[in-house]
Amino acid sequence: MLKVSSKVKYAVEALLELSSRQEEYVSVAWLAERRSIPRTFLEQLLLKTKRHGLTTSRRGPDGGYRLAHEASDIRLGDIYAAVEGPLDLCACGRGKDDTRSADAMLEGIWLELEGAIRTYLDGVTLDDLRSRGAEFPAAVEHTYTFSI
Repeated sequence: MLKVSSKVKYAVEALLELSSRQEEYVSVAWLAERRSIPRTFLEQLLLKTKRHGLTTSRRGPDGGYRLAHEASDIRLGDIYAAVEGPLDLCACGRGKDDTRSADAMLEGIWLELEGAIRTYLDGVTLDDLRSRGAEFPAAVEHTYTFSI
């Protein structure tokens, strides 16, 4: 089963929030509280997006992060690559001297699937996501009721 990690989900959420405040720098503390993302985790993700040129930062009382490009120029594939590294469904079988026919047969399928996923992710921008969801609400704290 293919799963999207929490890192990718939180990074997309944070960058969507930044896209709604395109021209201003947003503090990590405010962003973490607004989206209910652990602050240290969010800081790590934003540093990765900065290293990949998706965000920019500024220090000081008016500092924080903002998008480095227009939301229409930042693709889901860019965000995924920034926080997870390159998509690689075949990593488990590469580099081994394993000549099992099933591995050789499936490697081509996995490479095709990787290509299709990469193409899809590269075709969806932050702007597309914003238009699909319009304004998304701040994260909601979950409350649970237990009865015995």
